[in-house]
Amino acid sequence: MLFQAPDCNEVSERYSDDAGMQDWFGSGLRYIGHFHYADKMNFDSLRGRLLSSSYMPQSGHPGYDPALQALKFLFVSTARQGYVDFEYDTRIYAGTL
Repeated sequence: MLFQAPDCNEVSERYSDDAGMQDWFGSGLRYIGHFHYADKMNFDSLRGRLLSSSYMPQSGHPGYDPALQALKFLFVSTARQGYVDFEYDTRIYAGTL
């Protein structure tokens, strides 16, 4: 997918890690929370998620069809009973500035 949607890495690199947030909040950081979650998705749901992503090439772009082909291959290779788990790791930071 990264070959067809090269902006994907750029988008994910915008988000800081725990150390970066500690630096940003400084002594005001009060809480760091991590929550794990997974959505069960069929292919149409997964395709819709990809197409709604800002880094996905638009229809007509040379990377559009190959990205969808790569997604289909990945889905078929990993799906169980027609679904894949789309996993999240949500991080929450609370504090004062």
